[in-house]
Parts: sequence; structure tokens; C-alpha cells
Amino acid sequence: MRDLLRLAAHARHYLAIFDNDDGRPIYLGRSKRLGTADQRIVLHARDIGCTFPGCGKPGYLCQAHHRTEWHEGGHTDVDQLTLVCEPHHRLAGTTTADWSAIAAPPGHRRAGRTQWVPPAHYDLHRKPRLNHFHHPGEYLTPSGQSDASA
Repeated sequence: MRDLLRLAAHARHYLAIFDNDDGRPIYLGRSKRLGTADQRIVLHARDIGCTFPGCGKPGYLCQAHHRTEWHEGGHTDVDQLTLVCEPHHRLAGTTTADWSAIAAPPGHRRAGRTQWVPPAHYDLHRKPRLNHFHHPGEYLTPSGQSDASA
């Protein structure tokens, strides 16, 4: 998949990759700011609801948020977006006084999931946090394992 995306990097407006068997989109990237209906379907399947830690809002009450802010060069590709409710969306920003969304890195137990980095006044260490509310199976993780461990 990475090689395919790298080879198609010259595409400017639209990149869609479909499943060969049933034709469903498995990747949809756009160069426009607003996410499409298809991207929201993929976000809903991955995130289920608001990704902000502790929030229980369902996906149909959420907005698509760029993990890397649009005005900072973020792309409107489904792997760069996350669901967040309006009140928590207002907390997002690019300074150390704002919350910021990042993807859990490769090797992380929840790789690709959205982690929220708190502002410095909330947590001096700015430790990334996941929302487990919409993924109840994660509550069964043995207590010796943390989400920060890979």
C-alpha cells in the first residue's frame, strides 16, 4: 500500500483505491479541505465516535479534524483525519497551550489510532492520550500494559 501511494503521489486532486472483489473504497485521499461522505464512512468505521480522551459522542455528531492542521499544510486524506465533536474541536490548535491530535506511531499497540497531546498547562510531559470509550475491548487490556508501550 505504501509503495502504491508513493507511486501515485503526483496525483493532485483525487486518489481512490478500491477493493478488487467488491469495489468498496479502501483508501480515499483528496486535496480539498473538507472531508467527503466516503471519507466520513471510513472515519466512522475506524474511530466510531469522538477521539478526544473520555468523550462518548457518536461519530454522526462529530466533525472531521485534520491531525496536521489544514493551515499548517495538513492533507485531507482519510489517514490524516480524525473524528472530534465540536466542543473538543475548539480545543485543538498548534501551540503548547492547545490540544493536538497525532497518529499513534508504527510499533505502538494502537498504531494509526488518534492520540491527543494535552497542552503544557494540563500535563507538563504532554503524554499522548487515547479515547477508549468507543473501543470497549481495550478496557480488558492487562493493567501491566500501557498504551504508551509498543
